[in-house]
Amino acid sequence: MPGTREVGELNNLGYEYFGEAGIKGLLCLRKRGKSKYNISVVQHQSDLWNDNNILRD
Repeated sequence: MPGTREVGELNNLGYEYFGEAGIKGLLCLRKRGKSKYNISVVQHQSDLWNDNNILRD
């Protein structure tokens, strides 16, 4: 999982960090302005990663 350094770097780019947003293992960030961006980060090949790939596929 990304640590405080990675979250800090995204924060420097204008993203707001929302923590796990109620889902353990999920990091949520967003950027608002003329365009809107959302980033969700999970650990590669974790249960949450696999569950989301099943839903996507």
